[in-house]
Amino acid sequence: MTSGNKIEYLIDSVLAWYDRNKRDLPWRINNDPYNVWVSEIMLQQTRIPSVVDRYVSFISEYPDLEALANSDEEHLMKCWEGLGYYSRATNMKKAAHMIVSDFGGRFPTDYEDLVRLPGIGDYTANAICAISYNQNRIAVDGNVLRVVSRYLPVYEDVSKRTTKKLISEMITPYINDCAGSLTQAVMELGEIICLPNGEPKCSECPLFEECFAYKNSEVELLPVKKKTSSKTIKDVTVFIIKREDGKYGIRKRPNKGLLANLWEFPNCENRIESDSVYDYLLNNCHISPTGMQDIREDKHMFTHLVWSISTYYLTCNSGMTGNLVWADRKELSTKYALPTAIIKLMQE
Repeated sequence: MTSGNKIEYLIDSVLAWYDRNKRDLPWRINNDPYNVWVSEIMLQQTRIPSVVDRYVSFISEYPDLEALANSDEEHLMKCWEGLGYYSRATNMKKAAHMIVSDFGGRFPTDYEDLVRLPGIGDYTANAICAISYNQNRIAVDGNVLRVVSRYLPVYEDVSKRTTKKLISEMITPYINDCAGSLTQAVMELGEIICLPNGEPKCSECPLFEECFAYKNSEVELLPVKKKTSSKTIKDVTVFIIKREDGKYGIRKRPNKGLLANLWEFPNCENRIESDSVYDYLLNNCHISPTGMQDIREDKHMFTHLVWSISTYYLTCNSGMTGNLVWADRKELSTKYALPTAIIKLMQE
């Protein structure tokens, strides 16, 4: 089978499989570009089961571009809480504002216009062009890279942009007016069948009879991906201070850098020993605790960073304010957006 024939076989087989097996996902109702955009941004670094309910909730709060463009940033951050990579939400607001002001509130249809918007790169622009406008493009994500690399095969490093470009160029000439369905079909196959890390369900795959990796026992070897360097480990000490009136001391992070503009419990990027906690809080938060209840050790993984967290649980008098904002549990859950790394440190 020639390479062209193999691509045609892939397209026909995957589309037929998708027609029988595609999941009922809320952003697939009408392939509206706004809905596709929101879903694709949410799905970056996050799997579909974790996004569905959050997507529905987000769309109910911000049903269109104008609502998102005019959103209150504090409330937007709260709506995004738990999804991580919070700059995605702030970039969405910026992009929505640009579309409203520069494109009359109509979502751009051209790839070149899309990639100029904040937070929209090659992949997301191709996804919108293919899924919403059925333009002759395919969005190449990790799922597509895995499926095609195993099927053809492709031995180039899939972490390189050149490999994504290569796969796109191999498939695009054979799309023939099925771009939207094909992009979603290959993504879907990679998401639920052609799984990573030695767990693919090859017997359920529509491509297994012609899959190079399956026939040559190379499923665990493909796709080829350069090993990433080990993550940086950083010591972090967190102080969860609860007043007698049940309110917790929090502060807002800087507007740039990791977890920008989110709220947090006071902390520092080094390890504070227990006998220095009171002095640190007095000097840095102008708080004099009345007691220390507990100490806890945790780790939180970011993409290229690991926080090794020591958490101190402290109490103080109700009249104490220091340089912190004080909020009860209801306000923490409904008003202030806190990063997952911090939320999980809360004790009942």
